[in-house]
Order: sequence, then structure tokens, then C-alpha cells
Amino acid sequence: MKIKPKYSGKYSRKFWNAINSIKNECDQDELYSLGVALQDLEECILKQLEFKTKQETSINDVNCKLLRKRLKMYENNEITITELLYQLNRIIKKP
Repeated sequence: MKIKPKYSGKYSRKFWNAINSIKNECDQDELYSLGVALQDLEECILKQLEFKTKQETSINDVNCKLLRKRLKMYENNEITITELLYQLNRIIKKP
């Protein structure tokens, strides 16, 4: 999942124009500093979201492959239904 930042880059112009239009220099400086901190926070959150999404996808892919393998083993009479259910339960409970 790729989310575009709203407080940096081309999508942030409206935000920064609003801050730059503030007449009181002290207020503008304070809001500018907070805006920069907001950019940093947003970047950190977006990186974490991207990492977590990739991580969950890869874990799900691994689980899916294991499930298919175990089902194939059952179909080929290599394991019993009890063993299959035990293995499926273990795979699904993996973090």
C-alpha cells in the first residue's frame, strides 16, 4: 500500500500556503516549526505502514504455501485428517 504524503511534496502546497499567509511572524514561525515536525511524523508513519503491509503480505504468502502443501499431503494420503487439522491450526496461529 502506497499512501502519498499530504504535508510534503506537491500535495502539501495548500497546507504550506496557509501557513505562509499568516501575518503574525511569531505565529507563522511556530506553525512552520510544527508543520516540519508534522512532515517528519507523517514520513515515519507512512514508512511503518508500508513496512507492516509488506511484512503481513509475506507472512500470509508463507502461510498460504504451507496450507496448500499440507492439503496436498492429505490428498495424497501422506498424513491423516488429525495431522492435517493439527498442522492447519499451527499454521493459522503463527504470528
